[in-house]
Amino acid sequence: MLPIQENALSLSWIAEYWSREIGGLRTTAEIHHELLAAFWRDEVGGVGGDERKIVDRVTFLKCIALKRDHPGFGLVDNPEEISPKATLHADGSVTVDMQTYITLPSDQSRWTDDIVGIACDKLAKLSWEDYHDLVKPGVNALRSTRLKFAGYCATAGYALPRFWFGRPTGGRDEFRSFGGRPSVMRRIEAEMRIRAGRRLLAPTLREEAKKLRDWAEANIDAEKQIPQVRAIENALRQRYKELKGNSCSGHKT
Repeated sequence: MLPIQENALSLSWIAEYWSREIGGLRTTAEIHHELLAAFWRDEVGGVGGDERKIVDRVTFLKCIALKRDHPGFGLVDNPEEISPKATLHADGSVTVDMQTYITLPSDQSRWTDDIVGIACDKLAKLSWEDYHDLVKPGVNALRSTRLKFAGYCATAGYALPRFWFGRPTGGRDEFRSFGGRPSVMRRIEAEMRIRAGRRLLAPTLREEAKKLRDWAEANIDAEKQIPQVRAIENALRQRYKELKGNSCSGHKT
């Protein structure tokens, strides 16, 4: 019976039900890939078998690190262990290493916020097929609650799917098509452009994201879900680099 009454669903089942609801416009695999990426970007919260137990990125990263060699990527202790992308041989031939490497020390006490952040950013670009077979069951078991998932949909600008939330009863925003661009993030990006034009960009992306979140909380309708700092960082990373580069070049004499 729909809508589903369970308070928590695995990301894999969310992807399956959502794909069915939209008539296969996007496949289960495509949606699952997006949801996994959102988890690694800290945009959708995860829970374990006990819904009260939060499964954060670091906890899940420790599970992934149980296997150092995965079909789609390899974990290394130091960047120096990463092979050159291309190796030129004496006979003139070239060997290209297509493997994705992620620096994640075996000694977890050496994990810093930067190491974890970069590792998560790389994992967000990979798919379920890239994980080791012994890790895949854990990936498939990753779940989100109805509340956390609703927050993700609000941030991403998606309508709440009917299979879990029933028919929409609110305003027009609830009817935005799956895949629509997030209106809240567009406003935040616009504010960052204004700040760049006034040469007010913060020296680091993290500082800029914090300032933008403060601005959003003060200027965007309280009914809208305001993205967390990490989500703003991930969404606007490239745009920040572009604006920062333009700002720097504008100061050259």
